[in-house]
Amino acid sequence: MALESAYTLSMILAHHPSTKSLPSLLAAYVEMRRSRTSRARQRSKQMHDICQLVDGTEQEERDRVFKEEIPGDNFPNPWADPKFQTWLWSYDAKIAADECWRTWKIARSQDRLSKL
Repeated sequence: MALESAYTLSMILAHHPSTKSLPSLLAAYVEMRRSRTSRARQRSKQMHDICQLVDGTEQEERDRVFKEEIPGDNFPNPWADPKFQTWLWSYDAKIAADECWRTWKIARSQDRLSKL
């Protein structure tokens, strides 16, 4: 996520017109990244929790599921969940940055028009 975020931010900042616009552009970046990083963090926490089970029935059931069941959507192991993997690895930071930039420019234009 860190490299993805850094690259996305660098693509957005390559567009920025002036230092006066930087706070609102950074706010747009944060808003754009929030849902993606939250989802990745949530799945990482799930993986942590499931891997840290103490020996016992829950741990044995986890081991059985990981060993015997075919991974599918919402599989307990996000690294084996094909839907999550597609979501995680198909992200295009340049496309996301361009979309953030366009959205920010539209919002700024609308804001300026409303002040007239």
